[in-house]
Amino acid sequence: HRLPHNQVERRYREGLNAQIDSLRKIVPKLQKTGTSDTGDLDDLDPNRRSKPSKSTVLASAAEYLEQLEVQNKQLTDGNALLWSRVKALQTLVKCEDCSLMHYMLDMKLDLKK
Repeated sequence: HRLPHNQVERRYREGLNAQIDSLRKIVPKLQKTGTSDTGDLDDLDPNRRSKPSKSTVLASAAEYLEQLEVQNKQLTDGNALLWSRVKALQTLVKCEDCSLMHYMLDMKLDLKK
């Protein structure tokens, strides 16, 4: 049996609103402010704290995702740099005639005495 159109639409709106609320809870910018860009309404009652509009939530979420992408790229680049340094150090330590290797071995021998 089919549901009437208004019930289908209500379920759709409720699902959409639930997802926007979950975004509202996740995006740090929206957690801090807790206010919306309603302009005059907030001017009438400064104690009134309304939730941000759906468009504000979506715009803030998109901005947050862009920030996360930039941060992820920076961390990935930093990680790659650290791995290249680790590999260079491993190569240096494995060197048979390397003075650093001899220095480290001498230190270990001195510590054992």
